[in-house]
Amino acid sequence: MLRLVQMEALMKKLPVLFLLVIGLTFLIPPKVKATPALNQDIVQIDYATGLGFRYLQRTLTWDDAEQTSPLKASILTAQFAFSTDFGVTLTPFIGLVFQNFDNLVFRQLPLSVELETGNISGWIFGGDLTWEAIEYANFSAGLKGEFLYSLGNTNNWSIPGLMVEGKLQGKPNWWEARLGPLFFYQGWDTFTPFIWTGISPLQGTFSLEETIETLHRTEDKEIKGKGNFFVTLGTNLNFSPLRMRVCLDLFPSKDNLDPGVTIQIFYVF
Repeated sequence: MLRLVQMEALMKKLPVLFLLVIGLTFLIPPKVKATPALNQDIVQIDYATGLGFRYLQRTLTWDDAEQTSPLKASILTAQFAFSTDFGVTLTPFIGLVFQNFDNLVFRQLPLSVELETGNISGWIFGGDLTWEAIEYANFSAGLKGEFLYSLGNTNNWSIPGLMVEGKLQGKPNWWEARLGPLFFYQGWDTFTPFIWTGISPLQGTFSLEETIETLHRTEDKEIKGKGNFFVTLGTNLNFSPLRMRVCLDLFPSKDNLDPGVTIQIFYVF
């Protein structure tokens, strides 16, 4: 059993995100328009930049879907949105993740291990693309897709209770995607509720290497999200030039309902 908590990386890496956001705030021009020579219709691109927080909880399956354990991740992001007057918005993001894989069991090592490591730090990369294709009265509908990739840091732990030296080295990598229709109600000026639903696969690998004196072996544990369906209930709060997005994420499966929360704050140019 291991019981180590690695949160020191948070204080070291948070300034990187704030520097990225501040830098882009001053470097990105407020608007760009296509020249008539290239396009007969003038295309306006609006920019926004901001910070986000997401708490993700998904039930994982492993060992040929015979075993389950939770993934709990706190994600901090810096995001940069680009919106056109055709209803298309692209929002790439980069950030930090602190993830917990406790109760994941490795049995193919010389000494079996059940993880109890607490939070493991890493990097998050990804983005989302939204297309509001249809408008009717106060309603609009479209499509939205999101992809995020978590690149975990390599972590080292000692194995307690041995008469000889023993250590573990582990690294998680995983990705999650969400794709489906998006529906808005736009009857209010500052309050825009929406619902987004569709498919949401999650897959990855946790690689754990065990070394006991001269004996060492590595086990790669394939992990998948239990259930591939999601429902997101949210709202956009518009207080120009600030915009806030608050979402409740639900991931139902046969025996579970995993919750999540997303909060994003944008400064719109």
